[in-house]
Amino acid sequence: MYPRYRKCGHWRSRKEIEGMARNEEPILEEAMDSLREATQRIRAVENRMLAAGMPEQPNYRNLFVRVSGALAMTEAAFLEARRRRGV
Repeated sequence: MYPRYRKCGHWRSRKEIEGMARNEEPILEEAMDSLREATQRIRAVENRMLAAGMPEQPNYRNLFVRVSGALAMTEAAFLEARRRRGV
């Protein structure tokens, strides 16, 4: 019998965990597609905010900082997924 590991409240055997590892390629591919699309959308929002001069307005400065942070985090997640996939 395989040893069992607890993960998020569920017990998993080593065989189940190894099976999940074999299926990570399509998961990473889907993650990369979603992150690529999210990056494009967030970048478009950031560019529109810049074009409208919103970062200079005190009422929108905090929002712009958060949008810029979201873009940076999304790009970092995409790069991490790509690194793990080996591309």
